[in-house]
Amino acid sequence: MKYYYKIKNNGDADIKLSKTPIEGYIYYEDGQQPEELEQALLNEVQKRKDLKISQEYLNETDWYYIRKLERNVEVPADVVTKRAELIKFIQDNTK
Repeated sequence: MKYYYKIKNNGDADIKLSKTPIEGYIYYEDGQQPEELEQALLNEVQKRKDLKISQEYLNETDWYYIRKLERNVEVPADVVTKRAELIKFIQDNTK
């Protein structure tokens, strides 16, 4: 089995393990990661961390919307703005 990769337009790495070459993918030896693959992997790790932090923020601020529904207390504008940004980030970076 050999490792093949390609870098997607968003900088993420798509890595596959195959016995035969895969069209559009670049072969690399185990333990010999090209710089672009290493950077793509680092980007993927950071993106996953950012997604986790974003989801945690949404979870921690859900109560504002429950309070709005139950007692009609407005959600602070900064919370509304940040949640909208994070929801878009999550949608853009998940499949």
